[in-house]
Amino acid sequence: MGCGGDVSFVHFSFVSRVAPALPEAALRRIARAATRRNRELGLTGELRFEGSRFAQVIEGPCDAVMVVACDILADPRHQRIEVRRFEPVESRSHAEWQVVGLDDSQLFCALRAASATPAETAGPRIGRLAAVVTEPHASPRALADRRA
Repeated sequence: MGCGGDVSFVHFSFVSRVAPALPEAALRRIARAATRRNRELGLTGELRFEGSRFAQVIEGPCDAVMVVACDILADPRHQRIEVRRFEPVESRSHAEWQVVGLDDSQLFCALRAASATPAETAGPRIGRLAAVVTEPHASPRALADRRA
């Protein structure tokens, strides 16, 4: 799937682990930067912080989502990224951009749990996005088999 043709909106969702020893201030900067950038690009969705994981949904114009998706996949603060969906959609499921789950107690527990998470290089991540983009309707099982 490219960004041409009849594709007006796409949905990109993934989960990832927080990089080891990432300070609380960095998590807050991620949330502020994502909010600012996504609003500027006309993207909607959600950044959810769950324990030592990020779960994110980004929806909007294909070109803008592609830029953000590539940046995320190359960002070492996101590790063990699992792309859940990357496909065209007729309409958005999120009306605006929001950040969920960044309260102080969750941050403390997450940062502690993340300190043992191994690093992963960006190269395989971008390859996984390319596989999803070229086969947007591949089953999660097929995508998981390709990762192995």
